[in-house]
Amino acid sequence: MYFLYIIYSEKLNRFYTGTTNDRDKRIEHHHSKFYPNSFTCKGIPWILKADFLFGNNATAYFAGRFIKRMKSPGETSN
Repeated sequence: MYFLYIIYSEKLNRFYTGTTNDRDKRIEHHHSKFYPNSFTCKGIPWILKADFLFGNNATAYFAGRFIKRMKSPGETSN
């Protein structure tokens, strides 16, 4: 089983979408600077806003790509 999760940083006013087979451990990594040069280190603390369970990684990844292509309301392109 794989999760697609969406976390939010009030500090950055940004969402982050990811996939994992262990949601709790992955979110712990975001909060612990496990990947010190990652984008998510800049936005601590992160708030879990949504998670979705999928049968396999490919499906979770595809759903994540779909969400990432969507624009947030009010967002404009330059």
